Amino acid sequence: LQEEFSKTGLESNKKLYIIEHADKMTTNAANSLLKFLEEPNADTVAILLTEQSHQLLNTILSRCQTITFRPLLKEKIVDQLLNEGLSKPFALLTAQLTNDKEEAIAYSTDDWFAQSRDLVIKLYEAIMSKQALLFVHEKWMKQFQDREQLQMGLDMLLLFYKDILYMQSQRKESVVFCDQLPLLEKATLLLSGVQVSNGLFAILEAKKRLNANMNPQLVHEQLALHLQ
Repeated sequence: LQEEFSKTGLESNKKLYIIEHADKMTTNAANSLLKFLEEPNADTVAILLTEQSHQLLNTILSRCQTITFRPLLKEKIVDQLLNEGLSKPFALLTAQLTNDKEEAIAYSTDDWFAQSRDLVIKLYEAIMSKQALLFVHEKWMKQFQDREQLQMGLDMLLLFYKDILYMQSQRKESVVFCDQLPLLEKATLLLSGVQVSNGLFAILEAKKRLNANMNPQLVHEQLALHLQ
């Protein structure tokens, strides 16, 4: 980045750089960026994007102006998706996974996404039948092959467990997997509120470990055993 910005522009001296997922920078990378941030050219703008600003170095944060963007209301996104012809189960799920209507529509027409949603339901069934570890080996890891896909799988599993909690709290209107009400109702009888809360915590921990570059197979095996 510094090498590129040492070059003279052909059409303009104005320069802009955007670093996505800035929280994933190593300490060395962040420190290397510091001098660049501290002494920018007057016509240079730096934008660091992150959903986890607390993971940025304080020295980076202190040299930036923080601008917070509020997400769109989920209800409005769902209404837009229903108007686009999406089924209610897919509209509710995709609205939880993205604030981008076009991306949500793309998800809903993707066979991989539909198969992934089904696998989340089947994983829960495998957990209840004490077959979770085998399921992770034979099905889950073959479907979710990179870290981005694995994170999405865990996000969907998290939403399923939240649905169980909603059912236990008499909040059926908040359920995302609305076509799985019989299974969710059965889950409220089989699992205590503490078990569901512990399950949610375990899934969040698995997401954190994936972000920390732990072995994905090991992370999911540990999660499967914990949930089981």
